[in-house]
Amino acid sequence: MKSIMRTALALTCVVFITIAQSAIAQDEKRLMLVGGVLPLNNGLVWRNLVDLTNPLKDKHLVIATAHDRPDLYGKFQLRAYKRYGLDAWLIPLAERFDEFSTDYTLLTEDAEFAQELRDASSIFFVGGSPHRLSHVLIGDDDKFSEFANAIRDAYNEQSLIVGGIPGLRYFSTRLDPIDALKRSRIDKDETFSGLNLLDNNWYLDQYLFVQGRFAAAMVAMQQWNMTFGIGVDYDTAVAIVEGRADVFGEKGAVIIDQSNATMKKSRNGVSIHGIRLSYLEHGDAFLMDSRQVIPSDEKLEEFEIEVTPPTEQSLEVAARSNNVFAPGEFVRMMIEAVDSEAGQSIGFVN
Repeated sequence: MKSIMRTALALTCVVFITIAQSAIAQDEKRLMLVGGVLPLNNGLVWRNLVDLTNPLKDKHLVIATAHDRPDLYGKFQLRAYKRYGLDAWLIPLAERFDEFSTDYTLLTEDAEFAQELRDASSIFFVGGSPHRLSHVLIGDDDKFSEFANAIRDAYNEQSLIVGGIPGLRYFSTRLDPIDALKRSRIDKDETFSGLNLLDNNWYLDQYLFVQGRFAAAMVAMQQWNMTFGIGVDYDTAVAIVEGRADVFGEKGAVIIDQSNATMKKSRNGVSIHGIRLSYLEHGDAFLMDSRQVIPSDEKLEEFEIEVTPPTEQSLEVAARSNNVFAPGEFVRMMIEAVDSEAGQSIGFVN
């Protein structure tokens, strides 16, 4: 039953394909979205990360600014690079002076350090608070620092960018999703800027599966006129190379398509209809331009999907959740909707 559920979702969504270095052209831009913090023992993601690094450069840099302990957790990632056969260096960039005894306002404008970024084969951002990273690299006035411009240059010159804030705009991880739904908007002081590496029409969220965040993300996308989105779960990564997104890891990623969605506001909050959600697992892929889902070979070979429209009787036994914002419920309800007789699921918030 579990395999059938996953297969059905893949044909509405996507799965993973291991990316070999030989398959990556040297002139292709490389971006990897990572769900939360990437642990050292996630060999599947790390091996693909190594394969994606630019072979024409041999410098690997780690930026741990988003974490509240950047020195400690940055060095954890140096050990991870070493474990998978690469040497990396930690950029001493932090909000707090005592972490590295450096002033980030000076360091982010340092031309020599900026050139180090431009010359890097990979730039790895340790997980944490993306708002902290935006504050240091871009600032509250949305003015890019020398560091931020150097990261954008490195990406355009085919350096692999891992994690960080690659999208155009984000909202705080501390945002209350229920409050956002009631207000039907994200307030300005709850948002911050990203590096804007991809098309402005795409919303990127490496924390989408945190409690209730997916609902607030859909409000934000409507508000910011972003039609499509990618959300990544923990222990999972999405590699985006020239418009193709490959998913790999222990869990999955969600593609959000609001091209046919409508939003209505009222005194009681907001309702959004017509959103298409695709859940991709390890081995699935997605073409961002055509929005085509490419299921893994295993799914295509072993399963056949038959969609039965729900009836009035079947809706009576639709899967239900009393707290759709609880961790893991979002994906479970998607699976139940595809695999159930009713063909839909109903979620409530307690």
